[in-house]
Amino acid sequence: MERFMLEKQIAKTIIAPVDLNTADNTGLRVDMKNLRRCTFLVILAAGTTTAAHLLTLKQHTVASAGTPADLSVAHPYYHKVGAATSYTKVDVTTAAAAYDLHTLLSNSVAVVAFEVLAEDLTEGYRYVSLDIADAGGSQIGTVIALGESEFNPAYDQIV
Repeated sequence: MERFMLEKQIAKTIIAPVDLNTADNTGLRVDMKNLRRCTFLVILAAGTTTAAHLLTLKQHTVASAGTPADLSVAHPYYHKVGAATSYTKVDVTTAAAAYDLHTLLSNSVAVVAFEVLAEDLTEGYRYVSLDIADAGGSQIGTVIALGESEFNPAYDQIV
């Protein structure tokens, strides 16, 4: 019998819809304790005079406060910009935590997906997040985290 998505995966809003021009946007943390992977979906509306699209993956030792650190990964990311009808895969050859995607995204409607595996975290780190720097112009954006749970049903997991 086929299982529903939330029986296998969790979803969490880590940056609520906001004008990305108001300030740097710090994402809420996702607990990777019972997750195999976490995919961050960055969803952007059309913008006006944006000047930056800097997205940074972070890892954390605790659920709040503590000492965050950049989370460098060399996984491909995916994007669908403007009127595109399918995603484009971007292979990454050098591990990075920060991605400057302004040339790609500009003021366009877009979806960008980054994936982090539990094994990517440095020993002692358990939480992940994604931050978006001030866009420098008006653009509404949000980030949703999708986590693949090790245990089912996934909707029971605390993330």
